[in-house]
Parts: sequence; C-alpha cells; structure tokens
Amino acid sequence: MRRPLIVLLIFMALPVVASAEEDFRPLVVGDPAPPIEEVTWVRGEKIGTWNPGHLYVVDFWATWCPPCIKGLNRLQTLHERFAPDRVHFVAVAIWPTPGSQPPEDVLARFPELSYSLAIDNETATADALMNPSRSSGLPNTMIIDRQGRLAWVGAPSDGFEEALEAVVAGEYDIEGARRADLIRHRSEVFIGKASKAERSGDFLTAIEFIDQAIAVDPDRFSAYRGWQYEIALLRLEDPQKAEEIADHLLSSPQGEDPYPLFVLATRIVSNYEHTPPHHRDLDLALSCARKSVENSPEPKYDYVALLAEVHALRGEYDAALQCQTQAMPLATGAESRSAKKALEKYQRLASKGSG
Repeated sequence: MRRPLIVLLIFMALPVVASAEEDFRPLVVGDPAPPIEEVTWVRGEKIGTWNPGHLYVVDFWATWCPPCIKGLNRLQTLHERFAPDRVHFVAVAIWPTPGSQPPEDVLARFPELSYSLAIDNETATADALMNPSRSSGLPNTMIIDRQGRLAWVGAPSDGFEEALEAVVAGEYDIEGARRADLIRHRSEVFIGKASKAERSGDFLTAIEFIDQAIAVDPDRFSAYRGWQYEIALLRLEDPQKAEEIADHLLSSPQGEDPYPLFVLATRIVSNYEHTPPHHRDLDLALSCARKSVENSPEPKYDYVALLAEVHALRGEYDAALQCQTQAMPLATGAESRSAKKALEKYQRLASKGSG
C-alpha cells in the first residue's frame, strides 16, 4: 500500500513545486524530449532532431567525474551491439569546473569511440534536458524512444541497460516508468536543495536534505547514502558522522541491496587519494564491495572489478588478481580493454609481492 500512496502524493505535490519555481517546466518520462542544440560536435554523427522510428541514448558526463570517464568505453560496447536496431548514442560533456581538464583532451585518450561526441555550449543542453528532468548527478543517461519521448533517465548503473533492452524489444512499460519518474522528481527536489547547500558550504543542511530525498522512497534512493558519507568525511571532516551514515545504511533493509553498497564503496575508492590516510576506511569499502557482489542477482563486471580494486588498495594483490580474473568473462567490447589493463596491473603487483 505504501507505494500507491506515495505516487498519489507526488501527483498532488508536483504542481505546487512547479508553481513555486519561476518558469520551471518539468520534463518527465513520457514527455516529448527537447532536441540537442547549441553543442560543439567533436566526433561522429551530428544529432539535431529525434527521427521517428529511431532510438537515442544521451549520456551526460564531465571531465572531473571518474565514473563518467570510465563509462565512455561501456557506451562504445553498447553502440556496437545496438547499432543494427537503429539506436544512436551520444555523449555530451557538461558542467566544466575551474581547472578541470578540457573534454577534447580526455576524448583524445579514447580514439576507439565511434559514437557521437559533443560538448555543451555554455549550459544550453544541460538547461534543456538535465535541469527540467531534475537530474543533478553525473553520470546521467537518458533514453529517447522511437516516438521522441523521454523513456528513461537516471544513473547508468541504476537499470539503464535493462531499460534499453526492454525499449529495443518493444516491451517497455512507459506508463509505469512515468509513475516511477514522478516519484524521482519529488526526491530530486530535495537533491537539488542538497547540492545547493553543499556548494554554499552548509554541509549539515545538505545531509538533511539528502535524508528527505531518501525518505521519499528508501528502496530507490538509499544509494544517496554514499554522497552523504562523502560530505561528512571530506567536507565536514567528521569521520564519526560518516561512520554513522554508513551504519544507518548497513543496518537498514536497503543495506542488503547491492546497488547502494556498490555506490558507497565506489565513493570511498574514488576519493581515496583525497582522503587523509587515517580516515580511509578500506574495511568498510571491502565489506560493501564484497556484499554487493554476493547479493547481486547476477554477476556484474563493475561490482567484481570494484572488489578487485579495493583489495589492491589494501595491498592484497593476490586477492585483487583473483577477483579481476573472475571479472574478465563479464567484461564485453571496449570495456574488456580496461579490464585487461587492470588484470595486467594486478599480475605485476602480485608478482612483486610474492617476489
């Protein structure tokens, strides 16, 4: 009974939220998707409009976002797989920060990418697609269906590939997805406020807004605990608060869900170099990464590879090599190249350790 009640509340709340934000027009799954405009095309097909009968995957990324860069090769794999189904892929670099690497420099490291690559001019494309869909995090992926409608939006690790397969097969429930997206919009109101609070340095308020976002639907949004953990540890510099946040996740029913565990472990690993040595909780990262692998309904390359990386950071090179070896059959296409590099790295480290 809980979910239908939440859906009803979302339908009631959204007009109020929209009216409180001047000129804001939400973009919800099922709505016609605005075209990609005012970008600089770097490579591949220039996509201006959504052609009827064709599918489009739009991936938003930034050079300061390691998971975004890591995902570029995965898109190449999907591009090669789905091209016969008239599926077009485009990655748009957005939201540069002072001192961040130019997108052209990053893309030069990936000559194998053959899908469409673009750079947002100012914030035009982000303003047209990201902001109205209340997408505040990166990486962020959208699927535009064969009728030019927004069919799916979210983090690529949050069911994107399953949704793409369903849309390609004509088995996608867009009405059900729309109802779920209305719930996400409500959560993203709080996430937007949290992002603003974090940028202004009000870190405790940011954590409180994330709590409100999670409360909309803990089963869907508990992965935001990883963000809370990062704010507490690196912004507040309060390891005790960070530990409390992690314990909150692990002691909740969502602590058995592999995705929030994977996200928390990823946050720890991604910020490893920026975390003071005495605050690096690799025990927590190991526990979360291992549990995400164990609880995943089916083996996933990202989950197993993350476990290998955690072992490597802990100096457990034999275990890292063993995990990466197990991950190799799960890697496909362009993803397999980075997987092989990781395997070779762990082989060298394991060899040195045994020597």
